Amino acid sequence: MTTTDDSADRLALRVLVEQYARGADLRDAELYADVFTDNATLHTGRGEIRGRADLLTVAPRLARYRVTMHLVANHYVTFDDADHAHGDAYCQASHVRDVDGVDWVYVMQIVYHDVYVREPRGWRISDRKLELLWDEDRPLKVV
Repeated sequence: MTTTDDSADRLALRVLVEQYARGADLRDAELYADVFTDNATLHTGRGEIRGRADLLTVAPRLARYRVTMHLVANHYVTFDDADHAHGDAYCQASHVRDVDGVDWVYVMQIVYHDVYVREPRGWRISDRKLELLWDEDRPLKVV
């Protein structure tokens, strides 16, 4: 029986999905877009964003919120071969905004369905589909 240690690849893919969240929260266009292949597609549920030029516009648009926090939870990966994989990344995305002087938080429970490709610069996402499991929008309680 032959076994393969894919721990390094799993870690690299986990770092990739965490970089996506960090790029979004920092509104860092380069950090965010760098997780994708140059011709990647992001399916948001409201439409598709294709290619690096359009992906560079996503993170800065989050500035409409006072603050966001994307928490990455479970991450499941299946390797198709040495350079191709697919996986699911669970995420809670919170977005705080002002509504008439009151902070509101919009919270999304998400599963991202990803297709990964190893490029010369490392693993990248070639296709990401956002599945919204549920959401809530409410005044933010400060304790």
